[in-house]
Amino acid sequence: MKKDLKKLLSAQAQNILPDERVKENIKSELGCSDGERAYAHGGTESKGKKNILVISVAVLMALTLCLCILLPVFLKGTGTPGGGGKFNQIETTEDFYAYGAASVGSLLSASSETRTLRSYRPSDEEMETVGRYMALVEGLLGDGNFEYSESASSDGEYAYSMTVRYRDLLGREICYEMRYDRLLSDQKGEFAIAGVLLVGQNEYPVEGSYQIESEDGETESELWFRAYTDDAGKSYIEVMQESEEETEDGETEREQKYVYDVYENGRRVERTVVEYESEEGELELKMVVQNRAGRDELRFEQEKKGELKVRGQMNGKKTEFTVQIRLREDGTTYYRYIFEDASDDEEEDED
Repeated sequence: MKKDLKKLLSAQAQNILPDERVKENIKSELGCSDGERAYAHGGTESKGKKNILVISVAVLMALTLCLCILLPVFLKGTGTPGGGGKFNQIETTEDFYAYGAASVGSLLSASSETRTLRSYRPSDEEMETVGRYMALVEGLLGDGNFEYSESASSDGEYAYSMTVRYRDLLGREICYEMRYDRLLSDQKGEFAIAGVLLVGQNEYPVEGSYQIESEDGETESELWFRAYTDDAGKSYIEVMQESEEETEDGETEREQKYVYDVYENGRRVERTVVEYESEEGELELKMVVQNRAGRDELRFEQEKKGELKVRGQMNGKKTEFTVQIRLREDGTTYYRYIFEDASDDEEEDED
């Protein structure tokens, strides 16, 4: 990191350090000249003091310029750039399959847990939907990025093995493993996959594919990753990346969001669209869920470690509440919902 900073400072030296023209402008703004300046009380200011003042202001300007140049570098390393969140790190086919394994794995893990539901408001079914997506929300708003490593599989059935890791809002590491073969590779590095995803003690068949279309300066790409939850192949969870790039006047704008579809016996029963938005400089996660209970639109914002602020609409009614993520001594988690009228509800998740 230090070497990179030295190279960056060296490369930008002429832009960071003030030249003679800048120094003269500073002198002019301060009302200084090369001679001594007389005061009304008869005193004088020495040239040495003026030089010190000029140098001090010049250093301050240099530090300001340096900060302007380096701040984007530091922000890029945090993994939370405005508006794009962790989606900005998904640039390659491998990145997407890793994200797909982690996010779909979190949904499969949540759907297999045993819950104790209390008397919820707005409704049990709606709050159960929120609880099912909480692990995904934690992964997308938690610190750090999704990390993965790929190696040769040792099971003899598949060629590759990928281990995906991320941290939840309590800082705990969540890990999933996927074993797969690469199919239909092309010259651009895109490829399809087929294999299995390991979630706890369960194993789910998975497959993924990549499609891209370009026309009139616009590029549309579609990546999808699917995990099957039955032997017949008619029930599954699928995540698709919808990405659009448009280049105009030499500038490229990119929009991307992720769509999760849940199928049961060949019929889609739920669709969830997830995207990042920047509201007054604060990064939020927007989630729109459509299922048999209706349409819910929620915005999640991290208040502090282990706590989220949620606002939006559920089944046409405005809602606002806080979610507290708590950890028991045995390592299992549960969610505590605090509504605006100060009443509490809890959803206990047994790992």
